[in-house]
Amino acid sequence: MPFLPKRYVSYANVDYARLTGAEFIVEVRRPWLGTRLSYTRSWAFGTSSHANQHYYDFLLRGDTAPMVEYPLDFDQRNRFFLEIGLTPPERATGIGWLDLALDRSALHLLGYLGNGFPYTEPQEKRDPKTWNTRLSPWRSNVDAVATKGFRFGRVELSFIAELLNVLDIRDILYVYPTSGKPNTDNQAPNRADPMFWRTGENAMRFGDPDYDPRRDLNHDGFLTQYEEYFATWRYHRASIDWVNNYGPPRRARLGFEIGW
Repeated sequence: MPFLPKRYVSYANVDYARLTGAEFIVEVRRPWLGTRLSYTRSWAFGTSSHANQHYYDFLLRGDTAPMVEYPLDFDQRNRFFLEIGLTPPERATGIGWLDLALDRSALHLLGYLGNGFPYTEPQEKRDPKTWNTRLSPWRSNVDAVATKGFRFGRVELSFIAELLNVLDIRDILYVYPTSGKPNTDNQAPNRADPMFWRTGENAMRFGDPDYDPRRDLNHDGFLTQYEEYFATWRYHRASIDWVNNYGPPRRARLGFEIGW
C-alpha cells in the first residue's frame, strides 16, 4: 500500500498554567438525614487557555503572542455544592404499611451554584491586561434522585427515578462577547445596507429564484424594503439565540437495578 505525503502539525510546549485553590467541606450525618456542603475557592491563571489560542489569535495574523498571565477561560472562582440525603432506617416508624414503603428507600437532592466563566470583549483583545475580565452570569442547577429497593431472597431489585434540573433553570452556558448575553450579539443587520433598498427592476418579486414567501409578510408577491430587512433581522435573532447557549431543561429518567 503506497504512503502519500500528509500534512501534520507539531506543537511546542511554550505555554503554562497555574491553578490554585482550596475546598472546604461540612458534613452532617443523622439516622435519617445526611447533608454535605462544599465550597471551592480557586484561581486559574496562565498564558493560554487552549493549545491553539495563540496560533489563531496572533501567529496566524503575523503577530507575536505576548507571554502574559491572565485568567483562563475555565477560571471559576467560587463553586458551591450541596447534597441532602433522606434515608429512613429499617422499620423506622413501627407501622407496618409505612415501614414497607420507607424501607430501602432514599431521596437525594443535589444543588450547584457557581460563578460564570470569564470572557473578553472584542475591543479588549489587543490588550492582555483586559483579557477575561468580564464574567458571564452565575450558573446553578438542582437535581433529585429517588430510589426504592425490594428484596426477593438473595435478589434485590431497585427502582430509580431521576428528575434533572428540578427548578427548570435556564442555565446560561455561553454568552456573546459583544453583548455579555446568550440571546443577542448586539450586531443586528444594518438597515442602511443597499440590499434592503432594492427598488424598481431590482426589487424581488414572486417567481424570482431568491423569492421566499415566508419573507413576504402580506403575501402580495412583492418584497418591500421593510419586509426584506425584517426577515433578515428575524433570521439573525433566531440564529444567535442558539439552544446550546443554555443548559438542558427539566427532564426525567427512570431505571432499575438488579443485584444478587
